[in-house]
Amino acid sequence: MELALRKGGHSSRAAASDYPLTGRIIGGCGHHYVGAYRKTNDTRYYRCGGGNNGKGRATNCTDPYLTADDVETVVWKRIEALLNEPGAMAAATGGRPHLHPGDIDRQRERVARFEESLKEREEHLVRAETALVRVPGLDRVVRDAAVRQLTGEVRSARELLAMGREVLESQEAAQAAGRDARHHALLAGTKAAGVGHADLAALCGFLDIVVKPLGQVRKRSGVKCKVTAWHEGTGTLVPAEVPELDWAGVEELMAAHFTRRQFVRGAVDIRTQLNGALHRLRTGCLWDELPERYGPWQLAKDRQNTWFTKGFWPVLMPELVRRGGATPVQRE
Repeated sequence: MELALRKGGHSSRAAASDYPLTGRIIGGCGHHYVGAYRKTNDTRYYRCGGGNNGKGRATNCTDPYLTADDVETVVWKRIEALLNEPGAMAAATGGRPHLHPGDIDRQRERVARFEESLKEREEHLVRAETALVRVPGLDRVVRDAAVRQLTGEVRSARELLAMGREVLESQEAAQAAGRDARHHALLAGTKAAGVGHADLAALCGFLDIVVKPLGQVRKRSGVKCKVTAWHEGTGTLVPAEVPELDWAGVEELMAAHFTRRQFVRGAVDIRTQLNGALHRLRTGCLWDELPERYGPWQLAKDRQNTWFTKGFWPVLMPELVRRGGATPVQRE
């Protein structure tokens, strides 16, 4: 992940309120991620905009969906560490020196004096032009020279006022940036769970954060595993692998639950498929990361989902847990 601090150091307009990292995550294809929501599992995601170039076209990217809560937590932890580093706030505000309120007040007084001086000189120029025209016998060259001199004084007063206003605007911007910096420093002292989307979006805008996934990102389907959710929801532990000596007990349960015999699909036996599914639930690996000793991962996944759909998985798990060695489920 890259964190880029803008030279200006002032807040920018935040992204969508529910997706503070929208437009700040850059996918491998070069496009930016945007927020996405799935009603089926009530989950927020970030998806790469490069996937919208047209179905089936070579321009479509293969960047995976990112679970919003996960990536936002990682980004917040990095921000918290950054803001706690010495000199981080000075970098965030462009390295501007601290300005006391009195500095700005004095500059405002200067600008007010410049404005009054310019007004007086402009009025004097108008009066002088009128008076010089009425002077009988006045040489035109002399009159034009006097007007040019007064006009130059007005121009100088305008330039002085413009410079004064520019300095004042810079001081006011620095003061506002300092307030933002103090606010975000206070945010850094809170826990990630207590930071809302609006605060995170404001902080991302203030620091102009850019997020780049490093290395190979694990590609999830974007759909929560129902079996994993069942273990989490019920608190049911994941059993240890079933050895061959205990397999007869599992076969008895299958015979009592299913009206038809459970046949082997492919060259991998049912026990190996079950153990593969249990391995995934214990370790949190993705299906395609399942070790080769369990055979094709598609068979293990199909076996698990079939047994869960038919109601056998909730029956089998408590029986296997009683053997001991069970552990909590691990999410991908």
